[in-house]
Amino acid sequence: MSVLALALSGCTPTADDGGGVEVRAAAENLDRPIDAAPTPDGTVIFFLQDVATGQGLFAIDGGGEGDAAPRQVADGLADATSLAISSDANTVVVADATGLTRITADDGTMAAIAEAATYQPRGLDLIPGAAGDIVVFTGVDPTDNTPGVFEVPLAGGTVERIATGFDPAAELDGVTVMADGTAWVTDQRGMVYQVETGSAPETIVTGTIVGDPAGIALTLDETTVLVSSVSAAGTSQVLLIDVAAGTTSVFDDVIRANSGSGGVHRARDLATFAWCGIGAGGTVYRIEF
Repeated sequence: MSVLALALSGCTPTADDGGGVEVRAAAENLDRPIDAAPTPDGTVIFFLQDVATGQGLFAIDGGGEGDAAPRQVADGLADATSLAISSDANTVVVADATGLTRITADDGTMAAIAEAATYQPRGLDLIPGAAGDIVVFTGVDPTDNTPGVFEVPLAGGTVERIATGFDPAAELDGVTVMADGTAWVTDQRGMVYQVETGSAPETIVTGTIVGDPAGIALTLDETTVLVSSVSAAGTSQVLLIDVAAGTTSVFDDVIRANSGSGGVHRARDLATFAWCGIGAGGTVYRIEF
């Protein structure tokens, strides 16, 4: 699997003094991979793809830096849209038709986070909390049927709404959370929102063609937001949003060979991302800034 050193227009990667990005195909010829995330140390990439029984969770040992073939961890998922990795890398959380499911990384044991079952979870992030990891997700409040951003302890517990005030017609998708609690959220209608703690959503981007799922992630220094998207020509790209200036640029080297864009997540402790090119013969990429 080849590695290409690439220049990134419109953004200065913090992890590469040469101002470049490395893109590696971590796994190829997959069956509609839709979302992928590296462990906090980047040594394993987990991803979701179609299997005979619906969808399965797979792992790429070595984090895509070698030639390890993907191994299946679990199956039996239905209409999965996103995943996130716990801080100890022992648990993968998946959003699917049943709600939120915890999957043990080593043996595939599955258990529902029952309290979130009625919230129609869509996009996921995972943040540290005083008592353990917290799952942040986009969904729909079952009490009033309005879209929002919610959180629930990874171990299970009360679901709390942390962002409200979205257009009732919003189709919220991906979510990523900054260290200060500011959330960035994608909308399948082509929008990206910034939601500061205690404030109403602010629309930062409109009129873009987001991926499906519309993955979103932050660079390690939180200066740039990455949004999985599609160009007007129908090719895959990542939209880059400068957090301070609110300006945008596009990265599409190598990944523009794909016609469908899926989820994107960053390793918690590294400037390493995993991104999915969706489709028959789809690809999971490891991208290093």
